[in-house]
Amino acid sequence: MSYEVFPGYSLIIQHVFRFLQSIDHFEDLGPSVVMASPGMMQSGLSRELFEDWCIDKRNGTIIAGYCVEGTLAKVSC
Repeated sequence: MSYEVFPGYSLIIQHVFRFLQSIDHFEDLGPSVVMASPGMMQSGLSRELFEDWCIDKRNGTIIAGYCVEGTLAKVSC
């Protein structure tokens, strides 16, 4: 988006991105939104967080994309 079209764009992006951070390990300290890959949840941070959080029915998962047959993502949809 061009700054000429929407001059406030830069301020909005700065506000949103100050809350984002890259993580290698996540400490569950309260309510959170996590965007984690890989999306099929076969390994990595997405799988670790799903296994930790799936036991509590207050938690939810949004899978933004497709789910391949035989993956944890497809089974949990």
